[in-house]
Amino acid sequence: MSNLQLSADLGIESVDALKQQLVPLLKKKSAIRLDGTQVSRLHSGSVQVLCAFFAQRAAAKLPTELSASDELRSAAKVMGVDHLIGLN
Repeated sequence: MSNLQLSADLGIESVDALKQQLVPLLKKKSAIRLDGTQVSRLHSGSVQVLCAFFAQRAAAKLPTELSASDELRSAAKVMGVDHLIGLN
């Protein structure tokens, strides 16, 4: 299993960096675990990038997990996408 620690700050200025971290993991056959337990600030753009990542991995039937901080979990729930990133 590959692990990736997400930045504590996933504000709008971090969206491109997040995307660049995730792109190489899209085709990785092993399970991916994203650690978002330290996320304390985020923008909807970062949540959208995570949704796209999870959708592409799911379409390829590749296992992906996310552990989330309360802030990340709350934002995903408010946006109605918690189920898309495995937080339901």
